[in-house]
Amino acid sequence: VLKGSQSTLYGGDAVAGVISIETKGATKPGFSQSGGAEYGAYNTFRGAYQAGYAASDGSNISFTFQGVDTDSFSSAAVGTEDDGYDNITFSGRGEYFITPNAKVFFAARTLDATHNFDGYPPPFYTLGDTNDYGETTQHAGRVGAEFTLLDGAFVNTFALQGTKIDRDNFSGGVSSGWFEGDRIKGEYKGVLSFNDKLTLLAGADWEETGADNQNLASRQTADVTGAYAQLMMEPIDGLVLTGGGRIDDHSNFGEFKTYRLTAAYLIPGTETKLHASRSTGFRAPSLDELFGSYAFAPDYGNPNLAPEESESWDAGIEQGFANGRYKIGATYFTLDTENLITYNFACGAPGALCLVNAPGVTQRQGVEISAAALVTEGFAVTAAYTYVDTEQANGQRLVRLPRHNLVLGVDLQPMDKVELN
Repeated sequence: VLKGSQSTLYGGDAVAGVISIETKGATKPGFSQSGGAEYGAYNTFRGAYQAGYAASDGSNISFTFQGVDTDSFSSAAVGTEDDGYDNITFSGRGEYFITPNAKVFFAARTLDATHNFDGYPPPFYTLGDTNDYGETTQHAGRVGAEFTLLDGAFVNTFALQGTKIDRDNFSGGVSSGWFEGDRIKGEYKGVLSFNDKLTLLAGADWEETGADNQNLASRQTADVTGAYAQLMMEPIDGLVLTGGGRIDDHSNFGEFKTYRLTAAYLIPGTETKLHASRSTGFRAPSLDELFGSYAFAPDYGNPNLAPEESESWDAGIEQGFANGRYKIGATYFTLDTENLITYNFACGAPGALCLVNAPGVTQRQGVEISAAALVTEGFAVTAAYTYVDTEQANGQRLVRLPRHNLVLGVDLQPMDKVELN
C-alpha cells in the first residue's frame, strides 16, 4: 500500500495512493502447491488453491483458483433481505528465460461475480429493501518482455495489457441497466543503475479506455499518453532521496504535470528511521462517471465533471528494537483534493445530478500509529491506528471516511507449511 499522491510513476487515478497487487508466482524449484481458507462474520467464506512449477533457470508458471461467498446483510436500514456476494476468480502468471538476460512473461485473470443490493424503487426513489442484483464478468491479461544490458545494470521492460468488463443489473428479474468497459495499455520502463547509490528510472505509457451502456448512442473512448522519470540516490550512508516528475496528455482534459519527492534517513548505528514525502496527482473522470446510466438514474453520468487534482505530504518516524524484532512508528499526513468527484445523495430525483465536483478544496489530515512485535519465532502481533480529520469547502466533514480506524492482527506459524492469521 503506497500512500499519498503517486501519479508520477502510476499516472492518473493515483491521487490518494496505490494498492499494488502482484499475482503470487512459483519460486521453489519443481512442482509446488498451496491452499488457504478464511471464515468470518455473516457466514463469509473465502478459499484459494495454487499450483505451480519453477525451473532451475528461473522460468516458472503458476495458476490460482479462488472464491468468496458471503450472506452479508441488508443495505437498507429497515431491511430483512440480505444482500450477499459471491465471486469465482481464476488467474495465472509465468516467465520464460530465453537467455539469462532476456525473458518473456504473461499474466491473466478472469472472474465471475454476483452481488445483491437494495435499490431505489419508484415513486419516491429512496433506498428500499429490494431484491436487486448484479452480475459482473471480467477478463484481463498482460504480456511482455524484459531484457538487461550493461551486465545487468540496465533493465528494460516492454508490456501490453488489456481488460474487458461487463456488468448487468437486474430489478425484479428484469434488466435495469448494463455497462461494458474495456482498456488497452502499452508501456515501457527502463531502470539504469549507475552504481549501488544512484539509479535512474524512466518510462512512457499509452492507454485507451472505452465504455458503452444501454443509453449511449455510441461507444465512448478516451486516451492518455504519459512520460515520467525518477532519480533515486543515497548521497550518504542511510539517507535515500528520490525525485520524479511526469507529464500526461489526456484526450478530453489536456495536459497535467505531477511530481513526487521523498526522503528517508536510517540513522547509522541505530534503528531509527525518519521519512517524509511531498507529491501531487491528478485523476480524470472515468467514462462511467461521465456517461454512466442506471435504471434509478438514467443520467447517472455527468459529462461536465472536471478532473481531480491533489497535493499531499507526510512526515514520520519509525523506531526498531532488538534488531528489528519490535517496531513502532508514527506518521502525520495531509491530502488536499481540488474538484473531488463525489456522490450526490439526491441522485435519482428529477433534475438531480448523481455525480458532482465538490466545490473548492477538500482537506484530509491525520496521524497513523503502527506497531509490530515478533514475540517468538512463528508468533507475531501487529497493530495500527489511524485518525483522519476531513473538511470540505463548506465546512462539512467528508462522508464515507472513518474518523477512527483500528486494526489488530496475530500471525501464527505452528508448522513449517501452515500459517494462521
